[in-house]
Amino acid sequence: MTSTPIDSRLVSLDAFRGFAIAGMVLVNNPGDWGTLYSQLAHAKWNGWTFTDWIFPFFLFICGVSMAFSLRRRAQAGADKPQLLRQLIARHQNEGDARSESEETERKRCNAEEAFKSRDFEKVVKIYRELSVVDLTPTDRK
Repeated sequence: MTSTPIDSRLVSLDAFRGFAIAGMVLVNNPGDWGTLYSQLAHAKWNGWTFTDWIFPFFLFICGVSMAFSLRRRAQAGADKPQLLRQLIARHQNEGDARSESEETERKRCNAEEAFKSRDFEKVVKIYRELSVVDLTPTDRK
């Protein structure tokens, strides 16, 4: 990855990106899930909370960043059809990775539910499938 001089960056977009990432961290780790501040949970159906703004913010940032990146590459003489092919290929590769991460997230949710219901054998089984930690018993001598 190449670094770009600070002069060529849109500082307001960088600041907004930092705010969005801080928001992601906050809404995914609000502290005590039992006593959750209402703005750190998704709206049930109608309504809009701080949490519901984070993903649209991130998509907006991605779109603006992509427009700047593509414009810079086009001005540098990049072949526009080649840029389009690269975007499509990247999108297809991300789709494959997304389906894997969705499966992992589903398993993690299942493990969380099993933990809440005190089904620890199921928790261990799920985490072994995910290879998150080595849960193999060790002999103590």
